[in-house]
Amino acid sequence: MYYLLGCCSDYITLRDTLKFFEFNGKSIREIYSQLYTDYTSLSMTYIDGKIYYVINNDICRYVNGKFEIKKTINGINRGYILSGRSENDLFFAMPDGIVHYNGTDLQYIYKKPESSLIWDAFVFENEVFFLIDSNKDKSYIVKGILKQ
Repeated sequence: MYYLLGCCSDYITLRDTLKFFEFNGKSIREIYSQLYTDYTSLSMTYIDGKIYYVINNDICRYVNGKFEIKKTINGINRGYILSGRSENDLFFAMPDGIVHYNGTDLQYIYKKPESSLIWDAFVFENEVFFLIDSNKDKSYIVKGILKQ
């Protein structure tokens, strides 16, 4: 199975809908849909051999045809999951920077310049790298050292 995140735009109502899809190699089906608002958080990433989904403030797994909530994390409105080492060690891109979730709370680890976009994160054994686009024809990488 393959899992996808997509955005469907309605040019008549000027509203976007974010959707998760499941592809079995032959057909694709929608497994979740949510109208995009200023408070929507919908994302997914592959961590430690599992796909984790963020649906607003919930960290979920898709098991046996339904979403199971693993954690509820208040404060990730409009944030999206970048990467992590486990469901208790996650990095989120927020509108104003990067936060780390340690299993208990969120903590800002990087405040980004207003005009930049956070694209991705790469987690290694002792380091994490964040790819950031400054929207001024330059991209840069922020490096962090992971605590054990």
